[in-house]
Amino acid sequence: MIRHRRSSSALAVLAAGTTLLVTSAGTPTQAGPAPSPIGSASATSASGAPYRNWNPASCATGGFGPLEIDADHNVIIEGTVTNCGIRADKFSFTVVAFRPDRDTAFAFSSRLRPYAVTGPTAIRAGFVTPPAVGSTGVCLLRSTTARIACLAIDVDAQHEVTARPLSTDDPLVSKPVLYQDDALSPEPGTGFCATCVGLG
Repeated sequence: MIRHRRSSSALAVLAAGTTLLVTSAGTPTQAGPAPSPIGSASATSASGAPYRNWNPASCATGGFGPLEIDADHNVIIEGTVTNCGIRADKFSFTVVAFRPDRDTAFAFSSRLRPYAVTGPTAIRAGFVTPPAVGSTGVCLLRSTTARIACLAIDVDAQHEVTARPLSTDDPLVSKPVLYQDDALSPEPGTGFCATCVGLG
C-alpha cells in the first residue's frame, strides 16, 4: 500500500506542469468534483476529507499503442493493462508524465484507475497541457516504483509530435515518482479528455 500525504507545493507543480489525466475508456473526464475513492480510506487529510490509498497489484502487464493527434491537436495515447496477479477491487494503476526539466514526477489520487475484473483494461491517455518541445516520458505504473511500460513523446521545433518506446529504466523515466492525494483540488485542463485511460 502506497500512502503519501497531499502537499500544496506538489499541487502547485500540477497546475504549472505537464500532466496527464486518466479515465476509463469511453468515459470523458470532466472538471468538477473528484471521483469517489477506490478501496478503503484509512486516514484523513488536514481538511477532514478521506485520504485515498494507492494499493498496487503484485503483477501487471501492458503497453501503449500508436500515438494519436486529434483535430484539436490533443496528444492521445492508447494501450492496455492487465492485472496478472491476485485480483482485488482495491488494486489500481495510473499513467504518469516525466518532464525533462523536473527531477521528480507526480502520480495523483484522482488519476488512479482499477483493473478490469477479467482480461485487459483499455487505456486512453492524453495530455492536459501540451507537451513541451523536447522529450517527455510517459509510463504506465502499477506503483510509484513499478513501471509497466514507457514511451517518449518527442516534440520538434515545428511542434510535430512523435512517440517511441522507452525501456522502463531509461533516464527520462527513471526519476522518483511522488504520490499525492489531490482529492480536494480542482481538475486541471480545459475539459479535454486528457487521459482517457481504460482503467476500469
